[in-house]
Amino acid sequence: MTMDEIISFVDGLDGVLTLRPAPGDGSPEIGWGDTFFYYAPDGVTPTATQPFATVVIKNYPGDEASRLERPDTFRVNISAGKEAFIRWTGHAPREPAPTEVDPQHHRHRDRAPRLRHRRLAGSGESGPAYGSGSP
Repeated sequence: MTMDEIISFVDGLDGVLTLRPAPGDGSPEIGWGDTFFYYAPDGVTPTATQPFATVVIKNYPGDEASRLERPDTFRVNISAGKEAFIRWTGHAPREPAPTEVDPQHHRHRDRAPRLRHRRLAGSGESGPAYGSGSP
């Protein structure tokens, strides 16, 4: 899926409020170009909760390992909950991963049969999922 297809799909779900910060709208510059999804059936941005999903188009400070400077690359973050995160990654959200993920080779080095990177893969609370406009 392309980034626009993902955004369109999630935006079309019942109760979803989609925010796309841009210059001139009062949002912090660091968020410009990214997309944030909240569950807000009333259409009001929640102030006491984080978005349940984001689409990010650039590296954030301290997260250069995502390598989002590559052409046509973006990251989808999905809050899957702690249990699902542990089931998919084999470690708790705040614990470091046992080995490095190499998105260029589309597989987790030590656990390839269990964790394969696909064009779009949910990662849970603290780790990245990678998407690209190219196969």
